[in-house]
Amino acid sequence: MKRILHLLSILAVLPILAGGCARHEEMTGKAPLLNVYLHIPKQVLTRADVGAVSAESEAENRISRLQLWVFLSEPCAGYPAGHLLGYLEPSPTLLESGASVRYAFPLEKAVADALPAVDVYALGNAPAVPLLDALSDPAALDALVLEGERFGIRGSLPVQTTVPVEGLPFSGVGKHLRMKGTYPVLTLDAIRLTRAVSKLRFVFSQLSDEAGQPVEEVAVTSIRLDGDRIPAREYLFNDSDLPWKVASGSYVSSGLELPVPETLALNPDPAGYAYTGQTAQLYENLIAFGLDEGRLTSGPFCYLRETDRKLSGQIGYTVGGLPGTASFEMVHEGDFARNHSWIVYLYFFRDAIRFTVSWTQWEEGNGFYLTD
Repeated sequence: MKRILHLLSILAVLPILAGGCARHEEMTGKAPLLNVYLHIPKQVLTRADVGAVSAESEAENRISRLQLWVFLSEPCAGYPAGHLLGYLEPSPTLLESGASVRYAFPLEKAVADALPAVDVYALGNAPAVPLLDALSDPAALDALVLEGERFGIRGSLPVQTTVPVEGLPFSGVGKHLRMKGTYPVLTLDAIRLTRAVSKLRFVFSQLSDEAGQPVEEVAVTSIRLDGDRIPAREYLFNDSDLPWKVASGSYVSSGLELPVPETLALNPDPAGYAYTGQTAQLYENLIAFGLDEGRLTSGPFCYLRETDRKLSGQIGYTVGGLPGTASFEMVHEGDFARNHSWIVYLYFFRDAIRFTVSWTQWEEGNGFYLTD
């Protein structure tokens, strides 16, 4: 009964304006409150160093449903560890701007006085998993996985080549977060939502002469990723010290076959679209501009579960009717952890094939690596 009363007493969401530091508003009233801050990725972000990449489409950013749980990490005020302090499912209209938001949960005075540690789970766009609601417990949330065809492989084809109707899955978790602040308003360290899957994309072009004609007759004949790279199961919530959390030892054995472009864009300077040290956002903008101008051809892309293994594969092609194969491999294990966006740019320069593989997180700044 106490659990139900906690749920019924949850207060409304309190949005925080984007574009600067969060403004801490003192709450009036005698009841102690716990403020939970949640950072929801914005559609356009820029940062120093390599920078952050905005999502290619609004669909990749959309959060149509958000769920938030707060549990005790330790016994407190007569309640056991794992006791639910509050559950919230705010209106999606409050999430469209991508701003950081604050959620206020009422607390019993005895709990607030003890300043216990809590576990916070945030889930956006819950995929087709067991029913998740106010009756879910930490063990059930920790056990949630993406598996089977969900952001995986069907036969030898990627299952998810578009954003699902419900949106890409987002998740964030913080464990053993100590309450802090001045009574009656207590706070926690912010929880950050990130996409639980990653994106792989191919882009192509070929060299043209001054008259706008192809220098060589070239074609892409196959695009293949090696098998035993995508795990059979990925945990939705990552509370580990690693950028990924997958069930080790079990991987999808089949390779991945991707469709090839029928034609390749003619480009007087195909090397000008290779990664050369731009910020991530500038490079994404460069690729988008090249596609708009018809100097690049957009190849296949798909959304896949994260992996702790390197992705590798081969691209088949012909130059002047002669077949060839180019192999590629990511530099480090974990380069395809969750919330990453990869661009494989392949271009034909006279009688040679060249390509660069660049990556960044959709939200966090990170490095780029090249392979050939």
